[in-house]
This record gives sequence, structure tokens and C-alpha cells, in this order.
Amino acid sequence: MKKIVILLITVLIGLSSCVSTKKFEALNAKYQSAEQALTDCKANLMKCRTEDDAANAKIGFLNDQIQAHKDNIAQLQAALDKCVNMSQQGNTNISKLLDEINAANK
Repeated sequence: MKKIVILLITVLIGLSSCVSTKKFEALNAKYQSAEQALTDCKANLMKCRTEDDAANAKIGFLNDQIQAHKDNIAQLQAALDKCVNMSQQGNTNISKLLDEINAANK
């Protein structure tokens, strides 16, 4: 009798811990789907990182161009200021010469 009870308890525990084939296949399909989603996400992440690296390189290149243009603008502004100064000096000299000519003609 004792052996039958132990055998019955063992069978009940064994049967209660088993997973049905249908449930196992459903869980396995869900696992495979999750694995595929993970693989897709990893591939997408690599693509995004590559695009990010390319964008950062382009940003660096464009920042270098901006700095070069700023330097060029500063040089052109300095040259323009020099030309304006020379023009003002020329106008002053012309005014002095006109005054001298007018004084000599009187």
C-alpha cells in the first residue's frame, strides 16, 4: 500500500511538471520570434551607428569649412578696412591739394 501511494505521488508530480507539446511549440515559436527580433534590432543598431559615424564625420568637415570661411571673412574685413583707411587718406590728400590749387589760383 505504501509503495502504491509513493508511486501515485511520484506519477502526479511527474505529470504536473510536464509541459504539453502544444504549449511547448507555442513557447518555442515565441522564443524564435524574439530571437529574430533581437537579430533585427542588432542589425538596425549597427546600421544606425554607421550612419551616426558618417554624420559626425560630415559635421566635422562642415565645421572645418565654417571655420575656414570665418577666417576668410576676417581677412577680407581687414583688407576692406585697410582700403577704406587708404581711401580716406586719399580723400584727405585730394582735399589738401584742391585747397593748395585754389589758394595758388587766387
